[in-house]
Amino acid sequence: MRSTSEFDEITVFGARGHSLLILRAMQEHWQGRVSIRALVDDVENGFIHPSLDIPVISSCARLHDYADIPVMLTPASAALRRDTALRLAEEGAILATAHCYGMPHVDPAVTYGPGCVVAPTARLGANIVVGAGAQVLCDLVAHDVVIGAYSTLNATVSVLGHVIIGEGSILLPMR
Repeated sequence: MRSTSEFDEITVFGARGHSLLILRAMQEHWQGRVSIRALVDDVENGFIHPSLDIPVISSCARLHDYADIPVMLTPASAALRRDTALRLAEEGAILATAHCYGMPHVDPAVTYGPGCVVAPTARLGANIVVGAGAQVLCDLVAHDVVIGAYSTLNATVSVLGHVIIGEGSILLPMR
């Protein structure tokens, strides 16, 4: 699976609520440095997104028009992220690994898997491995944590030390 964390333009797989929350947080962090060329949605497409003024296209259109531009995976569904990542890998696509390296609240030794997304507000400590396609949207991952591929750590969740989170897991805040 090819990926990069250095990009100045991307396409985004996902064009609905969860995807837009992630995208808006990343846009705030990027401060205009990253251009979003298109949103990919295979259910509804063929229009300009009303609030982002970006085309919403199908996967076929992405492959035809934007094949060389990295793809950021943002769907809430772990299974959809996994299946999409595997399909994109077969197509030779490059996954955008979106994280906030260099932020003072992120340990510089964190390992990022291809296509993962880490929210700009997430505090990440030492000895953390973020799996492929994982979404780290939480407040804190303390230290010595393995986050399984395609897992989701939702907002307000805190993970302390010496934890292994299995592939496709979803961590939600306690009620």
